[in-house]
Amino acid sequence: MITHIVGARPQFIKLLPFYRALAAKGVEQKVLHSGQHWEPAMSEVFFADFGLQADHILDWSIDMTSNQSNMEQVLAQWRPQTVVVYGDTYSTLCGARAASSLSLNLAHVEAGLRSFNSNMPEEACRVETDHLADWHFAPSETAMQHLRAEGLDRGAGQTINTGDIMADGLMAMPDVKPDARSILVTLHRNTNVDDKAMRESILSTIHDLASPDKEGYQVAWPLHPRLRKAMGRDPSEDYPHIQWLPPLSHADMIQAIQRAEVVLTDSGGVQKEAYFLKRHCVVLRTETEWKELIASGCSTLLPPMAEDLYYPMRAAVKARCESLFPPIYGDGKTAEYMANALVHEGGLVKPRTLTLAHANPSNLHHHVSRLFHVITGWRLDWSETGMAWSDSGQLDVALEDASWMQCVDEGPTPFVASSAPDYLASILWAALRREEWGSESLDEHGRYQAVHSVMAQRGWLSTAICHRWAGALMQDHQLVGHRQMMAQPTVIIDVDHLRAFDGYPLSHHLLTLWRDLLKGKWTRLYARLLQDKDPFDAHDHLAMLQLSYPSIRWQAFAWVGPERNDHDHGLPGDRPLAKEALRLLHRIMPSMGSHPSYHGTDVMAESALLAQSLGHLPLRQRRHYLKMSLPDAYEDLPHGMAYQDWSMSYANSPGYRSGMGLPYPWLRQDGTLGHVVVPSVAMDQHVKGRDAASIARWLHALEADAMASGHPLVIASHWRFFGPNPAWADADCLPYLEWVKGMKQWMKERA
Repeated sequence: MITHIVGARPQFIKLLPFYRALAAKGVEQKVLHSGQHWEPAMSEVFFADFGLQADHILDWSIDMTSNQSNMEQVLAQWRPQTVVVYGDTYSTLCGARAASSLSLNLAHVEAGLRSFNSNMPEEACRVETDHLADWHFAPSETAMQHLRAEGLDRGAGQTINTGDIMADGLMAMPDVKPDARSILVTLHRNTNVDDKAMRESILSTIHDLASPDKEGYQVAWPLHPRLRKAMGRDPSEDYPHIQWLPPLSHADMIQAIQRAEVVLTDSGGVQKEAYFLKRHCVVLRTETEWKELIASGCSTLLPPMAEDLYYPMRAAVKARCESLFPPIYGDGKTAEYMANALVHEGGLVKPRTLTLAHANPSNLHHHVSRLFHVITGWRLDWSETGMAWSDSGQLDVALEDASWMQCVDEGPTPFVASSAPDYLASILWAALRREEWGSESLDEHGRYQAVHSVMAQRGWLSTAICHRWAGALMQDHQLVGHRQMMAQPTVIIDVDHLRAFDGYPLSHHLLTLWRDLLKGKWTRLYARLLQDKDPFDAHDHLAMLQLSYPSIRWQAFAWVGPERNDHDHGLPGDRPLAKEALRLLHRIMPSMGSHPSYHGTDVMAESALLAQSLGHLPLRQRRHYLKMSLPDAYEDLPHGMAYQDWSMSYANSPGYRSGMGLPYPWLRQDGTLGHVVVPSVAMDQHVKGRDAASIARWLHALEADAMASGHPLVIASHWRFFGPNPAWADADCLPYLEWVKGMKQWMKERA
C-alpha cells in the first residue's frame, strides 16, 4: 500500500495524476491530509473537482512535533510500504520525518529544487526531505544536478528526471486567445502578505495598473484566505478597480490563466501553470526554485519592495517571452514514469537496501548509515537477523572516548575486527575527522597540519578514501553500485578583493596613494591612476568563463566583513558600491554564499550584511580554516543561519580532509545533525611554482580519480586572480597567473 501525504492546493493538483497512474497498476492507496490548509473554501472544492477524498484529515498545529506525531500514529496504523510527499510545505517535511521515524520507504515528488534562500521555510523543507527520501522524482535536469552535487543521488531508478507532474494534462490543452490587457493575480506568501507595508505597496501598485487613469489593465484577483485575513475588510472598498474573486477550483483557475495575458503571482505552482499554458508570468519574489523559467525568459523575477514598485512592475508586465516557451519539464508522462519507479510486475519496489546485524544500533550506527547512503545510494539498515559484518565494536563506543584516536599500525583501514577491516567504523572516523579533535599539530596560524595526520601517513588523502572503503564493503556483500556518472565539477570562488580600488571616499584614495608612493609600489600606483577599471573586478571575466564552459559549476562566496583586517582585502560589504557589485555577481551566481572574515566573531552579523545585498540570507557559507578546530568549530555554528559549509579542505596541501568526496551531514556531540559539510580537494595556493601545463594535467588526474570514486571534483580559487590585470595591482597575484592559465587549459580540454 502507498500513502500520499498532502496539505496544500498545489499538492492536490500533483496528487491526482500520480494517484490515477498507480491505480491503473492496481496499487492500493490512501490519502492523508495534514490539515495544514484545510478549509471548505479551498480544500473541499478541489477534492470535489477531482472525485477524490482524503482517507483521513488531521488537525494542523503550529507545533511541528505534534504534526509529525499525529502523522506517525496514522502511518503506524496503516503500515504502508511507501509514503509519497509532494513539494516543499511543512506538511511535506512532517510527512517525511514521520515516514523516516517509522523506517517507511519515502518518495519525494519535485525533488532537487533549490532557491538558495535560507529565509524561505520552503527551502529547509525541501532540502531535509531530499535527505530523507529513498526516491527523488526531479522535475528537471537542473534539479538532478542539485541532487548530485549535494550527494543525494540514490542511483538509477531512484533518483530520476521524471519531468514535472503538473505538465501531465496541461501540455495537451489547446491554445486559447487571452483577453486583451488582462492580468491574473494570486498572492499568498507570508513575506508579501503579513508585512503591512509590503502588502499595501503590492496592492496599491496593482490597483494603479488597473486604474483607468493610468494603465487600465483588467485585473482579476482570486482572494486567498491568508490575504483576506491580513486585510481585515472587504478589499473592494480600498481597491475598487480590481475584480476580486473567491477562491477558484482548479478547473476555474486554469481557465482564468488562459483568459489572462499576463499572470502575476508569488506561487510556485501558478508559475508553472502559466508556463504550460504559454502565459508570461511575473514572479513577486526575490528568487524562485523554478530557475529554468527565469533563464528562458518565460517568467520575470520582480523582487517586491515596500516603495517605488510601480515602474518596475509596469515594465515586467509588459515584457514577453521571446523563446516561445521551450520544453523544459518533460514530455507530459511524469506520473507514468513515477509509477513505473515504484511498481514493477504488479508489486511495489523496495529501495536498494543492505541490512546488517546489530540488535541495538546506536546513534553512531545510524550516522554511518547516512554516510553510506550518501556514498553509495544504498540504504543501510540494522536488524538482529541482518547480515554478518566485520564489527570492531567502535560504533558501540561513545564518540568522545579516547579509543577513537587509536588506529592499527598497519592495514587498509584504521579499525579491524579479527584481522578483517571494519569499514564502517573507519568511514565514521574519517568523516568526523576524529584525529583532529583537540590536536596540537598546528601551524603558526593555528591551522591543522595534514602532514602529521594518520590520513597523510597512510596515503589516504589523495583519494576520497571513505568511498573506497564503502565500495569494499559492498563487494564483501556482493552488491552492485547503481550510481550515475557525476561529471560536473565545481569551482569555488572566494570573492576577497571585490572592488579593491573603487568605492572608497577621496580621503582614502589620497592616503593609499601617498602610502604606495612612499613604499615605491609603482605597479599599484600605475593601476590606481591609469587603469580603465579596477584590476581586481573579475565579474566580466568570470561571466565569460561561465558562458564558455557551462559544464562547470561556479560557487561564489563573498567576504563581507564590516571592517578590513590583516588578511581581509577589498571593499567591506557595507559600502554602496560593494553592495551593487554583489547584486551583479548574484545574478550570474545565484547560489552565492557568505565567506566570514578571518577575525570576525559574529558570523550572523556578517551573513546579515550580505543579506542586505542579496535580499535574503545565504544558504551556504565558507568558514575560514582558522576557525576549523574540532570538535568546537561546528558546535559553535548557530542553527538556522546557513545550511552548508564549504570549507572542508586543507589550507596548505591538497587532499580529501575527511575522506569524503560528497556533501554529508555533520554529527554534533549531542547526537543531532548540524550543517552539511561540502568537501573540496585542492585550491590555488597548493600549486604555487608550477607551470600551467602541469597544473592542467594535475586537474585532469584529480577529476579522473573523483569520477572513479563516484563524486564530482571540487576545487577553490580567489576572485582577484581573474581580474583584467591583477598582477599590475598586487605582486601577490603573480605566482597564481600560471594557476589561472592551467585552469583555463583544463576547462578547454575537458570541454
